[in-house]
Amino acid sequence: MQSMTAILDQVMSAEEYLDMEEVALAKHKFYNGRIIEIPGGSTTHNEISARLIATLVHELDEAEKDYIVYSSDMKIQISEYNHFVYPDAVVRIYVLARTTMR
Repeated sequence: MQSMTAILDQVMSAEEYLDMEEVALAKHKFYNGRIIEIPGGSTTHNEISARLIATLVHELDEAEKDYIVYSSDMKIQISEYNHFVYPDAVVRIYVLARTTMR
């Protein structure tokens, strides 16, 4: 079995990345074949992310908007750039989210 360092030094296909990410202990970004391990966040970063998500949820609920907010546990594909990332927060139209998520 290869070490994680060896895997990160290789260029991978999106399919290989997704297979690796299913069993990986850490999260990784995928940039057009390049794999980058995501470091753990700091206390300050986590506080800011939590407040951002809470504010988004509150404001969208108050405005009665039909959106859903995801945290950094949600991997997002950016097809135009052949990237997969874990943003701190994502807002998505709720109807689409319910019908397109696996």
